[in-house]
Amino acid sequence: MVGTCGSATQIGPCALTSAELPLNAMGTITGGTWNGSVLAGQYGGTGVANTGLTLTLGGNVAFTGSFNPTFSIPSSSTWAFQSGGGTLAQTGADINSSNQVTSTHLSSPLPFAQGGLGTGTNFAAHTWFGNNTGSTAAPSALQPACGDLSNAANSCSTDATNASNISTGTLGYGRLPTPAAGGPAGPVAVLTSTQISTTTTTNLNVLSYQIPANSIAQGTTYRITMYGTATTSSSTGASNTFSINYGTNNNNTDTAIISASPTSGSTNGSASFALSATITFDSTTASSSGMQLFNNSSASGVANSVTRVINSELTGLTTSSAAYLSVNYQGNADLTTIFYTTMIELVKP
Repeated sequence: MVGTCGSATQIGPCALTSAELPLNAMGTITGGTWNGSVLAGQYGGTGVANTGLTLTLGGNVAFTGSFNPTFSIPSSSTWAFQSGGGTLAQTGADINSSNQVTSTHLSSPLPFAQGGLGTGTNFAAHTWFGNNTGSTAAPSALQPACGDLSNAANSCSTDATNASNISTGTLGYGRLPTPAAGGPAGPVAVLTSTQISTTTTTNLNVLSYQIPANSIAQGTTYRITMYGTATTSSSTGASNTFSINYGTNNNNTDTAIISASPTSGSTNGSASFALSATITFDSTTASSSGMQLFNNSSASGVANSVTRVINSELTGLTTSSAAYLSVNYQGNADLTTIFYTTMIELVKP
């Protein structure tokens, strides 16, 4: 065969350059191996055989850095990246393969200093301010450890210490004790039904209130008011006693904080009376009290005078345990005394 290659006359096959014969003029290439195999990156390829797969770009893509990232896609998904860009940083080990935090992420209970409860107990079934005892024992389901809540200046070791801290304005961070005198100011006990005394041998407990332990502070003040009528049947006068007592027996055998023992009028008949008493605790062991007994007649009723005023000071009280503040009356067979209303009021905690 005689062919022409350039300006030379050759016998047999010859090589042609693209300038002499462009590839597109040759039609479809159907034989041989073109570019060896997979198109390498240096030629604009991917370097791997992506048979049957496509890549769609909606804009220019650039990867910076000389590292080899690998993305593991668990399922067909679409992500929308926030505008403005930013940096994704991982400061620690991945806590989970999902987006949920489980209990296994904490190897020990989260301490109080980091917002935890300092215990591994499940608190779902408990009330946090339930039965705290102020002890220094290890945390329980209802009480954190004292050491976790207190500091050197304000110990929470005992309820007595807490009560003292409140009264002196140095409250610690431990369990809150019972408010001074048992609660906020206001009535703490009210007579709800009429009481009648017609005897000399039986004490009548008209009304009482149990003051919680360690709740009395300096200045704690109670007021007691009472209204009633008394009918005299004696021509010589009948003795009777009003007393305010403090103790665990809840009757007139307890320590008498203040009392009045008038003699009734000697004229048969009825008269209304009113009693008012104020009790102030000068300390946790002492009290000062005053009582006024008003009787609207000097001839009949509970007293043979219109007004009677009594003052009293008392020491040696014990307020570290619960005790009753009780209003008692010792009557007389010649007197029928009716109590219509009586109230014990906390004036100052």
